[in-house]
Amino acid sequence: MSHSNQDQMAEPALNQVRQEQARKYAEAGRRLVFGDLALAGILLLMLVFGGLSIKLAGLLALPIVPAASIYFVVLMLGYGVLSAPLSYYRGFVLPHRYGLSIQTLGGWLGDEAKSGVLSLLFGTGIVAAVYWFITSFPQIWWLLTWGVVVLLSLILTTLAPILIVPLFFKMKQLDDNELKLRLEKLAQRAGSRVRGIYT
Repeated sequence: MSHSNQDQMAEPALNQVRQEQARKYAEAGRRLVFGDLALAGILLLMLVFGGLSIKLAGLLALPIVPAASIYFVVLMLGYGVLSAPLSYYRGFVLPHRYGLSIQTLGGWLGDEAKSGVLSLLFGTGIVAAVYWFITSFPQIWWLLTWGVVVLLSLILTTLAPILIVPLFFKMKQLDDNELKLRLEKLAQRAGSRVRGIYT
């Protein structure tokens, strides 16, 4: 039997193995989603029916904007601590188990820390803005909130590849000039403007 025939016979078997791995990985991901939802539900029940929300609000004898901001930070930090095992399993254990990542534990922890800080900064800013709009412009606070969210989305779409993505990935200019030219032409045909192509 020729090598080409052997390769053709081995390829379907290899694809079946990969498909089975992909199926198991997807199933594990779905279970973790349900775990996250259950954890969030438990935390919400504790806040509403366990009196935790009232106690926390009582400790924050501050004007509503800073109080809401601190409340949000405490809530997110608490959820982050409770969900840390799930985050570790989903973000580090599973990708390594299925050969989808070679990142070190230190690198993963660093990325998680950076992601958490960015989420807290943006989230706290939005919460503070919303409560300030509610107290200062009670009739149109929802419209102002919508405008801020749209504006922030546009800004992040533009700046994320420049400021945020490099925090998590090492970026460098594509060295293959021929491939770079082909990608630029493809972007032009799609009506997109490209400012540099990175890998």
